[in-house]
Amino acid sequence: MSAPNTTEQATVTIPGARVAPDAYARADARAAEAMPGNIHPLGPTPAEHLGKVGTNFSIASSVAEGVTLCLFDEHGAETQIPLRDNDADVWHAFVPGVGPGQAYGYYIRGPYKPEQGLRFNHHKMLVDPYARDFVGRLRWSDALYAYTVGHKREDLSFDRRDSAAFMPKGRVLESAFTWGDDRPPRVPWHDTVIYEAHVRGATMRHPEVPPPLRGTYAGLATAPMIEPMPPITTTAKTTMMMSDPMIGLTCRMGAASTPAKPASAAPKP
Repeated sequence: MSAPNTTEQATVTIPGARVAPDAYARADARAAEAMPGNIHPLGPTPAEHLGKVGTNFSIASSVAEGVTLCLFDEHGAETQIPLRDNDADVWHAFVPGVGPGQAYGYYIRGPYKPEQGLRFNHHKMLVDPYARDFVGRLRWSDALYAYTVGHKREDLSFDRRDSAAFMPKGRVLESAFTWGDDRPPRVPWHDTVIYEAHVRGATMRHPEVPPPLRGTYAGLATAPMIEPMPPITTTAKTTMMMSDPMIGLTCRMGAASTPAKPASAAPKP
C-alpha cells in the first residue's frame, strides 16, 4: 500500500488503523490554494497573506525529507496538504480559508534507521511541537509505535499502520490581540522622553501603590505609576533588567547579588 504522497492533496476518512494515510484519498481544493508561507513564527498562525485570509503553518526539521500537513474536520475526515517549501530547515505553507479552531497534525517522511537513532515513519501522525492548543485525547494502541510490537525484529521493524485515530491533534488558536479603539501614541522621536524605572525600586515604597502590588509588574501598571510624574513630563516608560531567580544570584541592576521576590509575583484573584 502506498504511503502519503507529498505532491498531491488528499481527503481521507480515518479508520481505526489504516495501512497508509492516502489509502482513501481523493482530491481537495485546499491543496491547490496552498501557497508558500513564512518560516516564523513556528506553529500555526492565523494571518492575511497576499490578500487572502488563512493560517500559516511552519515546522522545523533539518532531517525530514518531506512534510505533509493534515487538517481534520469534526467528523475525523482528513485533508492532506504537502508543505513544499523549506527555508533554513523550516517547512512552511500558507493555507487560505483555514482559521482558529482547525484541528491538524503532521506526517513526516525521512530516514528510518533505528541503529542511528532515526525513526521517521510517515505512517504515524505527529503532534506539532509548536502547537498552542490541543483537541482530543491519546488513545493507547500498538499502532502508535514506529515499529511492529511483537515482531521478530522487535524495535528494528517498521510498522505501516496509521496512528491518526489514536492521537490528539493540534488546534489553531487566534494569536492576534484585539485592541479595540486603543492605538499607539506614536509620539515623534524628537518629542519622546523615556523614563527608565526599576520595577521593585519604583513601586516598593510608593504610598499610592496598593501594598500587595508593590515590587511587581502589576504595581508598575497601577494608575499612580502610569500618570505623569511631576516635575518630569515623560511620554513613555521602560523597565531595567529584571532579576531571574531561576538562573541564580542577581542584583538590582541584573548581576551578582541575592534576588528579591520575582517582579512577576502578584496576588492571585
